[in-house]
Amino acid sequence: MVKLGESGSTLKKRLAPKVKLEAHPAGIDFLTLDWSIKNPQTVTFEHGKSSLRIDKFLSVLATQDHDFAIEGIFEINVSCTLSATDFLEHEQARLLLTNPLKNALRHGSRAVIPRHLPRIHARDLYQYQFSTHSYVPQDANYVPTAEEWLQLPGNTTWELYADRVFLSINIDRHQSKADKSTPDVYLISYNFQSENNYYRGNVADEFRTKWLSKLASSLVTVAEQRAKREAEVRALGIPVDEEYVDPTLPTTVSR
Repeated sequence: MVKLGESGSTLKKRLAPKVKLEAHPAGIDFLTLDWSIKNPQTVTFEHGKSSLRIDKFLSVLATQDHDFAIEGIFEINVSCTLSATDFLEHEQARLLLTNPLKNALRHGSRAVIPRHLPRIHARDLYQYQFSTHSYVPQDANYVPTAEEWLQLPGNTTWELYADRVFLSINIDRHQSKADKSTPDVYLISYNFQSENNYYRGNVADEFRTKWLSKLASSLVTVAEQRAKREAEVRALGIPVDEEYVDPTLPTTVSR
């Protein structure tokens, strides 16, 4: 079991000797748990009613920063396989992907649209992506068709949110062969971030230790980016979801 907010030392003690700790000179600690690709295991991400059991995991990477020691571990990345076999037919991979997405949604997560991107859903995301050549996370509530699946970039992400935790589910298709009709290698990763760490990403690195005081002004720029992109979307004839509600902000920051 792994969870956000736990101290690295507690995690290491709890799962010793499986966890390795690498202390970076910049004050960041990386804690890793690796497993054999021939014998993948199951790990549970603990988050109350939104806890997730993740099968076929190969490695776990947890991160904490001494500048934010009170937060403990604020990011966890879990790498997995979709199947026990090395190569998958693309249609098989497409159908297997629905399992982790449905599992996350069933356990209380909801699909998220990053604040700098237009508020559009499902198939409209594909139209926007290929019309503007933009890279955008896909809609976790929508299962792409077989044709759409093959058109997606080799590295594609679905973003979700549950009770102040952000989850990105990422598919990496190696596309080692030019012919997409042949099987390929698929890997899946889960990236869990605390609310604080997620929003720190909206602030310039130079203000990282003062991120909370800078966040409101940064979000103004982010909102302007969304407005510009939504104007592009409307020009393409794609409807914008005006009723979409963004995830909550840290309590000391207003919308």
